[in-house]
Amino acid sequence: MSNSHDFKSYFSERNFAVVPTFKESIYKVQIPTFFRIIVFLHRIHVILKFTEFLSKINKI
Repeated sequence: MSNSHDFKSYFSERNFAVVPTFKESIYKVQIPTFFRIIVFLHRIHVILKFTEFLSKINKI
């Protein structure tokens, strides 16, 4: 019976990503949510770098 439980918990755990937080704890989020967060943060990063690049060009 414990083998069946381990099998179920293995597959339910595969649907989550463990994400470290600033408070030295971990937080489990579903993998699709994790990728949406990463894509959002990447877009923000690219926008910030692009605006920084444009401001440097305008100063020249």
